[in-house]
Amino acid sequence: MIRRLAIVNRGEAAVRCLRTVRAWSGRTGQSLSSVALFTDAERDAPFVRQADVAVELASPSTPVGSYLDHDGLIAAIQAAEADAVWPGWGFVSEDADFVDRLEAEGLTFLGPRAATMRRLGDKIAAKQLAESAGVSIAAWNGGVLKGPEEARNVASRIGFPVAIKASAGGGGRGIRMVHSDQDIEEAYRSAASEAEAAFGDGRLFIEACITNGRHIEVQIAGDHFGNIFALGCRDCSVQRRHQKVLEEAPPPGLSAGTMKSLQEAAVRLAQAVGYQGVGTVEFLVQGATPFFLEVNPRLQVEHGLTESLTGLDLVELQIRIAQGENLSGLKIRETGAAIEARVCAEDPSAGFLPAPGRVERFDVAFGPGVRVDSGIVVGSEISPYFDSLIAKVIAYAPDRAGALSRLQGALFATDLVVSGGATNKGFLLEILQDADFQAGGVDTTWLERRLASGFPVDEKTQRDAMVLAAILGYQRNRKSARGNFFGDTSSLELERVPRSTGQTVELGYRGGDYELDVLGVGSWRYRVRLGGNEVSAALRSLDDYTGLLEVDGERCRVAYAADDAGLRVEVDGLPFAFSWYGAGRVRAATPALVVSLSVAVGDRVHADDALGILEAMKMEIAFRAPVSGLVREVAVRAGQQVRAGDLLAVLETGEADLDAAEAVRVVFPAVSTADVSLREEVQAVFLGYDSAPSGLEQLVSAMEPGTSSSIGFAEDEAESLRRELRLYMETEELFLRTPTRGREGSVSNHALLHRYVRRIGAGGEGLDPEFLERVARILQWYGLSRPEPGPVLERAIFRLFAARRSAELRHRLALALVHRLEAWVSDGHGLRRHDELSDTLTRMAAMRGHLPEALADAAIEAHHEIFAAPRLRRRLARAERDAEDSPELRAALSRMEAFDLERLEAPPGLACLHARARNHSGDERIFVVAEVRGRRHRAGRLTRLHLAAFESAFHDATRLLRTVLAERDPRDRLQWNRIFLMVQPEVLLGAGVVDELVARLAPATRRLGLEKVIVRFSRLDSEDPEAGSEQCELVVSDLTGNRLDIELRAPRDEVLEPQTPYERRVAEARR
Repeated sequence: MIRRLAIVNRGEAAVRCLRTVRAWSGRTGQSLSSVALFTDAERDAPFVRQADVAVELASPSTPVGSYLDHDGLIAAIQAAEADAVWPGWGFVSEDADFVDRLEAEGLTFLGPRAATMRRLGDKIAAKQLAESAGVSIAAWNGGVLKGPEEARNVASRIGFPVAIKASAGGGGRGIRMVHSDQDIEEAYRSAASEAEAAFGDGRLFIEACITNGRHIEVQIAGDHFGNIFALGCRDCSVQRRHQKVLEEAPPPGLSAGTMKSLQEAAVRLAQAVGYQGVGTVEFLVQGATPFFLEVNPRLQVEHGLTESLTGLDLVELQIRIAQGENLSGLKIRETGAAIEARVCAEDPSAGFLPAPGRVERFDVAFGPGVRVDSGIVVGSEISPYFDSLIAKVIAYAPDRAGALSRLQGALFATDLVVSGGATNKGFLLEILQDADFQAGGVDTTWLERRLASGFPVDEKTQRDAMVLAAILGYQRNRKSARGNFFGDTSSLELERVPRSTGQTVELGYRGGDYELDVLGVGSWRYRVRLGGNEVSAALRSLDDYTGLLEVDGERCRVAYAADDAGLRVEVDGLPFAFSWYGAGRVRAATPALVVSLSVAVGDRVHADDALGILEAMKMEIAFRAPVSGLVREVAVRAGQQVRAGDLLAVLETGEADLDAAEAVRVVFPAVSTADVSLREEVQAVFLGYDSAPSGLEQLVSAMEPGTSSSIGFAEDEAESLRRELRLYMETEELFLRTPTRGREGSVSNHALLHRYVRRIGAGGEGLDPEFLERVARILQWYGLSRPEPGPVLERAIFRLFAARRSAELRHRLALALVHRLEAWVSDGHGLRRHDELSDTLTRMAAMRGHLPEALADAAIEAHHEIFAAPRLRRRLARAERDAEDSPELRAALSRMEAFDLERLEAPPGLACLHARARNHSGDERIFVVAEVRGRRHRAGRLTRLHLAAFESAFHDATRLLRTVLAERDPRDRLQWNRIFLMVQPEVLLGAGVVDELVARLAPATRRLGLEKVIVRFSRLDSEDPEAGSEQCELVVSDLTGNRLDIELRAPRDEVLEPQTPYERRVAEARR
């Protein structure tokens, strides 16, 4: 009985064995523990963590060498006190010398004897054995080739095409197809070199190629009592470069008679050598005629197919055979169908070069009948030194159609991203969706032919992939800018923030160069333009590597990974590769060794010409020209080691060279699908999102009153206008530099915002709670319900600062919105949420100095026209119905004798005077005189009717003064202007009326250069209104200071004295 089993393998193979060891122990009660052997780089790998015991292997040269070093392996096995060895596949699984060493050390090997291995594992010896056992084989040279010349002679005798193959190893390595005499020598050299590097054995043989053949293999098992079983057939015909890509069982379309004859031949061959253990006999089947290929005296990668159909555990069967169990009673019954896909870290767009990297996302879509064998988890590093297999996905169902459907669904729903590398998952889906494969029965050359002609690419999926690539390129550039901004928050100059005008993203795809204009127009929303046509898209990232893309209202699942060389994306599982550079820059897709170069500077090449040979993971693969053109630079030399993304060569293309690329060029629909409302455009500007520079003036014009355009919700345009003005006002207030009254330390919002950015990693912890609430309200506009620290918060704050780069446009848009709102109300439309709009306009008016004067004035005017004027007109109309005939407007000219006066144009009821002091030329002012009319006092009538008239006259006066000042040169501002309000009717003033009135009207006086507002009126006694009235003046001064001075005094009639130069300087200093 085996007590402790050492696993001389790694990754998925080791995990597969560990699963059976645990199940065996649990089911049989046998105390069987496991030992994992690992290299330093695999210390944290899943198979190491899952084993009962783990022993690190010595590293004599390379990580692969550790698994081939007999002395190191045996030392580790003995150190772990193991008594048996499971070899899996690859490494020493077919190494007869290693088996001899184990036997000498008294260790049990879970596989055939060394002598059997030598006879079957060696392909040359196996072919000779097959001939003696009556198993048909293809015409061949009969033994080891002595050199290229013998190969040439044999080929001429048996006819082309021929295959030159390595006698050792497997996995498609050391095999070259030869179609003509002139290719013999290079094929011989290349196959021998690859076999020597991979297996340490460069022996070759040559045989006739069986055209249109299917690769069918028979799973066998034999015990120590002479019992040999055939456990079923598998079809492994979907191959690329002799490496299996998809396998299935049973072989579709193969007759029961043919499968029976294959299994009988396999059993005869196994019996001829007294086979013990599990193994595979491989055939090429042409029509119904089988030709022996080789015997693999080990467990195969695709053994799971047989397990799915028979219910057997082949690893368990190995344990039972090794422990000497008699299998004579083994029941074999196949049911259903199964298909396996090998998911590998390789790049289909780069000739299937190995593309190792870090596994960033690996969410397997399990389901009924779906099995996934894998040795990796999120965070695993796929090493360039080992096989690139990531996982085997096997789907089982009662019939082939069901298995195919389940496998497609499992692959489609599996999220797999390898950072710095690539996977073939999308390529596998393309195969599964191909009509030829779905029909079944393809031969071993079908996939190569299909690759040569190309899989059809859905135009919409290809377009969506380009939209995704453009958005990701945009995000990549934005991320770099954000990193620079938040990386040093000691200085937050706006110059460090890109302007919100979008980006041009350059991409290379399938030999063509593309320039796409990308605008980020909202939270996760974009507009992408190519060739004058535009689409709207939304990309909701689920994490750094997966997301949901919506284009034209249709959603698809996407995955992506970028490096310095380019970008790989999947759209609904289908793969696309883009470069960040022009199509003429050729880069290494994987770490590799440059074996040879085929071109030099100045050579002209055509698309797909080989530029040189790379060696990666013991395989030689050509790197090819993506486009036709001239070789302008060769950046590497033979023998040089390159990293993924390293530049290999630069090609210069001309118009004629791009013809092929143009034939498959991606285009966007001729009819624009980008449908963005004006409201969204305005909101984008206020939030710092992008707007195309060419469209900004059109946007401002579209917002002006009188245009037919709608801001987005025609049925309630005022509500939309209110929302956007609120947004504008709140973002402007956040950058106010004026200290906030009542806040401890009188700190401005601007200063607090800078502190917030410096503490963004802690969410602004420790700052004023009221300010944090203000920030949280604004962040809701960016879709953040809770401003938690992280990239999403940084994106929003970065946009907030970006909005400041377009301050002039923001102000112009806000002004247009105010005018449009005022016009909307003037046209008789109603309003909702009056208080909120009133508050917004009032706060905008209060920001005079921070905002442009025209905008603050417009807010004051709009507030008056929307809220005050209708009310005042109603009250004034009631008052004037009872008013006596009005006398002539009372002139106050007698007080202005020291000035030369010029009467300016003014509406009825107002006088406007441009005054220049006669003896002090520097004293120049504007005087506005307004008369307030109304009915006389009656007992019991309220004073507010007179106040309505007063407010109306006051607004008329400030509006007139503002108009006059706006016509002057802004560099020649007048700062000692006065407004005189002459109130006709007697006024009854209640407690607090003056303070309330002044506070309400004060915002309208800002930026008018007012020295004083003087109101002359007749005041009634509040206790005895019938007792008569007294003349009073209400003087409001210090209008530009932090507080207003209000004085109630007796009227003054003395002449107004001009200010001396000294008095003017003192006044200016105070201002």
